[in-house]
Amino acid sequence: MTRAPKECRGGLTCRPASMPEAQHCAIHHGKVEPKQLSMELPARYGYVLDAGNTNRPDAPFQARLLEPLMRVSGNLAPLHYLADAFDLALVALPTRTEDSAPVLDAFLSLASALGESGDQIRAAMADGKLTADEVFEIAKSLKTLAQHAMHVEGAMFAKLLIHPESAKMALQRVNQPLRRRA
Repeated sequence: MTRAPKECRGGLTCRPASMPEAQHCAIHHGKVEPKQLSMELPARYGYVLDAGNTNRPDAPFQARLLEPLMRVSGNLAPLHYLADAFDLALVALPTRTEDSAPVLDAFLSLASALGESGDQIRAAMADGKLTADEVFEIAKSLKTLAQHAMHVEGAMFAKLLIHPESAKMALQRVNQPLRRRA
């Protein structure tokens, strides 16, 4: 974790090692102060402070409040923690635009990440032995690669000015076999 909200808001990212730390980051390093956050959730101010206190493991935070907490605070630390805990890739979709630059930028970023992953694998296997550190670094690199691929997909859907879920449903309809008409 970072040492202070100023550092987190200043562009340094928190690296929570537990859900209580992630909650702390979202509560204390968000775009609103905890007092305002408690009014918008709605939850008692003391409850919110207890949930953000990493020294209070006995103070659970209700799961139903996680989504509003992240939306109001603008801090997705709990979501990033869960994605890391379950070895999932989490990528924000690009905003909808008619500009083609985001698609090209996302694709070039993917190609660069693919090259970096390939170089890591080649270097790790050069001596014929894989260490645990090398495997973890390669896994991290491949996760980044998957995130870059998701950015390309998101940029493509954004280019179509269609929400990705709507586009997937449209593609499912297009791919369904035609029925014979009576």
